[in-house]
Amino acid sequence: MSDAITNLGGGGLASPWLANLSTCLSYACSFVCTLIGGPLINKIGIKWSCFIAAVAFPLHGSAFYVNTKYGIDWYLLFGNVSELYWHRAARSST
Repeated sequence: MSDAITNLGGGGLASPWLANLSTCLSYACSFVCTLIGGPLINKIGIKWSCFIAAVAFPLHGSAFYVNTKYGIDWYLLFGNVSELYWHRAARSST
């Protein structure tokens, strides 16, 4: 679902520069999560990792709406980074 939202650029309303920056940050977070995801999950536990992922996931979808409605760019970047980091950390635990 997050890939569909990201690839559409928030319904095509996000600027190309912002969409590219968002994608770049998601790949950078995926790299960091690959390196420290396992030890982080061992430290905080699977339950808390999945809880954080469940809390952070709606930030990604709502970020495109907030960007479209109010023009706030930083929330789009923050939502993309937080969702991908914790969502991938939770998926790597299974």
